[in-house]
Amino acid sequence: MQGPGDDLHDRLLDLEGQGWTALSSGTGGDFYRDRLSADAYMVLPIGTLGREASINAMEQAPPWARFLLTETHSTALGGDAAVLTYRALAQRDGEPPYTALISSVYVREDGELKMAIHQQTPLAAG
Repeated sequence: MQGPGDDLHDRLLDLEGQGWTALSSGTGGDFYRDRLSADAYMVLPIGTLGREASINAMEQAPPWARFLLTETHSTALGGDAAVLTYRALAQRDGEPPYTALISSVYVREDGELKMAIHQQTPLAAG
């Protein structure tokens, strides 16, 4: 397991943060069109989605007003894959806070780290 200060961990956390920032600015679809692997799959509270359906959902979703990623950990899964896990606290304007445990698996594709699997487990409010 790897944590803050590790190059792989820092790179994965940076990529994940860029994604949340894009989702907050309404450009999530454009960002993830370039950052998802060819066979990407997402397990979200709205259902399970393949690559194109995931991008479409991001383009339709209202932007996040704020987000915070904590309890971050990363694990290398061989030379060409790694997973980042964390707790997210996010909120959209006019909506209650969203808290979830999240895992994102990245693979090396065309020389770049691309998100292959993304899974969210929402936590009960409270």
